[in-house]
Amino acid sequence: MFLTEYDQEKVLEQERRDSERRGERRGFTKGFDQAREQTAKTMLMDGKPLGEIIKYSCLAEDVIRGIAEKIGAAIA
Repeated sequence: MFLTEYDQEKVLEQERRDSERRGERRGFTKGFDQAREQTAKTMLMDGKPLGEIIKYSCLAEDVIRGIAEKIGAAIA
């Protein structure tokens, strides 16, 4: 015996909403990552020390070194 009635339209609508929500999270994460990279770029261009860039951008050292290489900035 089923305790609830199966409503296919309701289930599909919920799946669609969940999918959209996951897409929004991916967009938010991508934007957040871009902001962290921009912070690192700005700090590299300003000649800030590596430790400070790591602290404020929350990026790993190898990621920051890759960004520095890409933009031609020296790491202090």
